[in-house]
Amino acid sequence: MPVSAGLITGRAEATNAVQQHLAETWVWEGKPAAQWATDLTSVRSKEAQLRGLEADLNQARTSTDAASAELHERNVQALAMLRAKYRRDPDTVGLLKGPDAVGDGRREILSDCADLETVWGRLPENAATLTPTLSRSSFAAARAAGQAKVEALEGLLAAGRKARKEYHDTLAELWEDCVDFYAAACARFPEDTPEGRMIRGIPTTPSAPSPAPSEPAAAPAAGQPT
Repeated sequence: MPVSAGLITGRAEATNAVQQHLAETWVWEGKPAAQWATDLTSVRSKEAQLRGLEADLNQARTSTDAASAELHERNVQALAMLRAKYRRDPDTVGLLKGPDAVGDGRREILSDCADLETVWGRLPENAATLTPTLSRSSFAAARAAGQAKVEALEGLLAAGRKARKEYHDTLAELWEDCVDFYAAACARFPEDTPEGRMIRGIPTTPSAPSPAPSEPAAAPAAGQPT
């Protein structure tokens, strides 16, 4: 089971408190006492940044997926209408056999729309407007807006991956510092000393959950033996 961030930061806070308490008796050479507070602040800052990015990602993903779904519907409708419009024109129908509307991923939908936009631009001028809400220019604008949303989402995804890596790298280093301090301090102070007991009180594993209260026994039914 992975070690939780809460355990790591809790252990680091306890380690920092113990190291400060021992400062007049013993100083661990592995890390200056002031650095613990700095590292804890850095972890909390990175966690807040990651949470903010995750919130932005959720919002951008919802908006982008809605735009992609609408763009796919535009593509399906425009392609069907254009093929119907030129069904008796073999040359134009041949052009319209190239594009399709089968992609279901964000980039696949954009690719489908870009293919249709290219072909649509080669059709006669009377194909420029299919309905009051579906025209070559409005389709191109929707495709461009959809692409901008996808690119922005991909940028947020990349930033989120980078922030998550930095956060976990910092947590990992903090954990190893805690492990090294604990080993050195336990070796320095025997278990039966006040310092040794304080050191060994630092949390090193997750706390076990409290046992659930037992259900009271059901009363026997009338006439049943007790």
